[in-house]
Amino acid sequence: MRERGEIFDSGWVGAGEEDDLDRRLAAEAEPFDLRRPHVMTALGPIEPAALGPTLAAERISSGPPPSASNGEPADDPHATLAELEDLYAAGGRAVLDATTDQGRDAAVLGWIAARAPVHLVAVTGVGSDAISGGDSATLAERLAASFVGELTEGIAGTAIRAGAILVRMGDDGFGGGVATAFRAAALAHRSIAAPILLRVARPDLAPTALAIMGGEGVAPERVVVGGIAGRAEVRDLEAILATGASLALDRLAGNGSWPVAEQAATIGDLVAAGHGDRLLLSPGLDRRSSLRAYGGEPGWVWLFERFALLLMETGLDAAAVRRLLVDNPARALTIGVERDEKEGQ
Repeated sequence: MRERGEIFDSGWVGAGEEDDLDRRLAAEAEPFDLRRPHVMTALGPIEPAALGPTLAAERISSGPPPSASNGEPADDPHATLAELEDLYAAGGRAVLDATTDQGRDAAVLGWIAARAPVHLVAVTGVGSDAISGGDSATLAERLAASFVGELTEGIAGTAIRAGAILVRMGDDGFGGGVATAFRAAALAHRSIAAPILLRVARPDLAPTALAIMGGEGVAPERVVVGGIAGRAEVRDLEAILATGASLALDRLAGNGSWPVAEQAATIGDLVAAGHGDRLLLSPGLDRRSSLRAYGGEPGWVWLFERFALLLMETGLDAAAVRRLLVDNPARALTIGVERDEKEGQ
């Protein structure tokens, strides 16, 4: 009998020397070439095609502190993990955690990511309302350096790396620190080629914001606009898509002023108008009391168990729904597109 050793270690009966397990494991442990297009998850880079059906903007390990007056349950990583397990059973395979400076706990996020059956993608970035003192080139450079650090090294001393840059515009529109936030995001984007998530309360703000980012060197094709609250007209959403940006309708189950049937019809209209390759979806359940594992409804499974059926009732076929849930998120969250295209020239 051949003994296990450094020269030959098959790991199974009947294997030949070409099946050397040590060599195979060493090959599998090769560092991922970050020059290749990839999606950066909380546990490391993956091929974009491995992302799977994705929720485009939820919160995993952060949020406002619970209030005894409203009965909102406190964050419980075990309950959140159970919610993710239910999501997996319903067909979900990835969630973008779209929280930055809202109390996120990177260590808890890492604990959940290590145990969850789905990929988690974290973000770096800032809300413009968190920047004081107006526009500042020096502040923008400092923020950009922080973003790059979270994209390449880790968040808050952990090994959890961000996979996208988020900019959240405040209620004051283009006032306050918007210019600084945009410039910081653009500087980080140009360094890492990571996608930018632009969260706006109203769709009419987005075209101007995208034009400003374009002036900072960010192509609209690398931006995903989301966070729109309230009812939105098709023409306003088409104005965003006409810029070349992607659009995340990421408050589908948490947008009380816009009935879900109307949202599904709007998505159907946008797909019929030729925009089906740049739409992303998410329930947008900001409150723990809306998650099943915390005793609430409808839960993250809602997008797959209920809303996908509404989309098909509007006339979308399975291939169109797959684009919304699988293909579009994979493309939108890919890092390294610009670098890869330059190498191919």
